[in-house]
Amino acid sequence: MPTRVAMILGGCFLAVAGLAGFGLAAEAPKSGGQKWAVLVGVDDYANAGKLRYCGADQRALRDRLLAAGFPAEQVVLLEDGAKESRYRPSRQNIERQIEQVLGFAEENDVVVLGFSGHGTQIGRQSYLVPNDGDPTDASSLVALDEVYDQLQACAASVKLVFVDACRNDTVPGGRRSADPSEGARALARSLQEAKLPEGVVLFNSCAPGEISWEDESFGHGVFMHYVLEGLDGDAETSGDGAVSINELRTYTALRTKKHVAKQFNGSQRPFLRADADGDLLDFALLPVTGGRAGQVVENSIGMKLVRIKAGQFAMGSKETAEQLRAAGFDVPDGYDPSDEQPVHLVRITKPFLMGQTEVTLGQFLKFYHDGFKGKLDSEKDGKGAWGYDPDNADTPFGQEPHYHPWDWGHPSQTREHPVVNVSWNDAVAYCAWLSRKEGKKYRLPTEAEWEYACRAGTTTRFWNGDDPEDLATIGNVADGTAKEKFPWWTTARSRDGHIFTAAVGSFDRPNPFGLHDMHGNVFEWCSDWYDKDYYAESPEVDPKGPASAGSFRVVRGGSWGDSPVNCRSANRYNDTPTYRYDNIGFRVVCELE
Repeated sequence: MPTRVAMILGGCFLAVAGLAGFGLAAEAPKSGGQKWAVLVGVDDYANAGKLRYCGADQRALRDRLLAAGFPAEQVVLLEDGAKESRYRPSRQNIERQIEQVLGFAEENDVVVLGFSGHGTQIGRQSYLVPNDGDPTDASSLVALDEVYDQLQACAASVKLVFVDACRNDTVPGGRRSADPSEGARALARSLQEAKLPEGVVLFNSCAPGEISWEDESFGHGVFMHYVLEGLDGDAETSGDGAVSINELRTYTALRTKKHVAKQFNGSQRPFLRADADGDLLDFALLPVTGGRAGQVVENSIGMKLVRIKAGQFAMGSKETAEQLRAAGFDVPDGYDPSDEQPVHLVRITKPFLMGQTEVTLGQFLKFYHDGFKGKLDSEKDGKGAWGYDPDNADTPFGQEPHYHPWDWGHPSQTREHPVVNVSWNDAVAYCAWLSRKEGKKYRLPTEAEWEYACRAGTTTRFWNGDDPEDLATIGNVADGTAKEKFPWWTTARSRDGHIFTAAVGSFDRPNPFGLHDMHGNVFEWCSDWYDKDYYAESPEVDPKGPASAGSFRVVRGGSWGDSPVNCRSANRYNDTPTYRYDNIGFRVVCELE
């Protein structure tokens, strides 16, 4: 089979991820072909200015390739932080790994090459700069022409190269270059003007002479941020369930240009070139698992779930109790938010589906009556659940054997209200039942997934801002409505119209990811064990909580009975796995295949 495509994505010499399955047209690789990748990210240079996000770019792409089915032993990542010297991005290592992988690849295989770092032009030749390279000495650099020659000789049917080698020293303000060197300018011109090898598609992050911008809030270059979003499914518009080269180009170019113009008052115009017929631009790069980010799907019991894209965020909060009081929060004595510290970067590497709302009473009763063979924790010990007794003025809330998730004294509870009085154990049993029923893996979210989904790209105390009085516009919390009923409560002054739980989705405005009730209504169980000091040692990639069992599980989100300080995105709470209360429920995550 002839070589179908080699793709060069310039501006962030990065491997486009998620290529497993491809779903290509008539000349697609046959099933059973191997998948290979060599990814190079260089931040630390011996003879050139340091960069910030090249390693992060390649690690993110590596994670997506692995999630898409690339075998771990066939994805080589060369970066400055590599523990073994053979995986550090020297010229010798880069050339050796590219030569080996392209030599291993056979017909029907897929090969991905990726590089993020400095690039330059010496004479008429274009070069990539390894970490031990001297930008003025061609003999110490990786020649792009030689890489082209190796690609043409490689037997693989699909060969993709994603390149951002037009970077200079990082300077304050988000720019990757204050004044691009003539070498970098010449390289950008050569990428735009040079004759491409047959079957090559070139996608460059910026036009010649422009700056390739970085945004610290992204943790990537702006261009790369939108490449990753596009590959996660945001670029898919045709409805065929796959992201094509054309869709990725349109999505990334438009958003990069708009973001740089708005955020930095600058110009960055990604461009695509192809030495191929127009059909190649419709080449499907990857199937979109679970649909586009933000897409809502419905399972067999009528539960709606939202596709949450992979990404990264700053988890936690720096604020003290005193600072929260100064900001207008009613903070009780002894309140200690120190378990929200330190703020740390977290990367969620796989997209997932999350319940658009909390699990409703109706959805829980289907489990209880359909597939549950045991007893709830509230039934096992004979103590029952917690509820509200309007006839007991002194202590209206208490635990009684006759209280259950479906009857706890709420005067107007319906099957559309969130289920409460479920323990962590009960919630896990529900997820196991739903997994069997649907043939997919349902589980509780990790604490990191929960906060990532709650924040939905925001960095404020709540996804709708910092003001506690604005919270009642998007969530059911203890507020002026509740204070009329319970004058001794600590509440916000604003009014949301609900005293107890509200039917899920009662507030029309979801968060930017499309989720309702992430603040308030009911606390939500997470899968993690709770450790007050866990953030100090939490891994950056897909943290799952302490490895060893503790006494408490994490609870998040606040409830109808909590003042705004307990409903912040960063707020952490915990209870024993058997604990149940009339303000604790849960929402589910469904893993994507």
